[in-house]
Amino acid sequence: MAPRQKTKPQMAEGNAPSRATRMRAVRRAPAVDADSGAAKARLSAADAARRIALVLVGTAGGWILCSMLGAFYEWPAALALLLDALALLGFAIALAMTYFLWRKGRGAATSSRGQE
Repeated sequence: MAPRQKTKPQMAEGNAPSRATRMRAVRRAPAVDADSGAAKARLSAADAARRIALVLVGTAGGWILCSMLGAFYEWPAALALLLDALALLGFAIALAMTYFLWRKGRGAATSSRGQE
């Protein structure tokens, strides 16, 4: 015969830690890790890189889509020129975002070297 499973009141009486013990453990945990600042910096850099990738993909996809639609519907050349200029602006914005992310990473690397 299979052993009976413990019910919730039996678990509290058995080997499971009490609620008060769990709460003391939570209160003793450090509020901030030593690496939390570095982890947040890595996370924000990864988020910025994802944002740059989205700008690049959106710009390229929009440019290709507009070019195809322009050829299909025979849009005027002035409109094609305007859409090309907007695509160049999107790529320039992505380049600027990449440059600022690169500078931020260099600043973090040089400041950590100075602390050693």
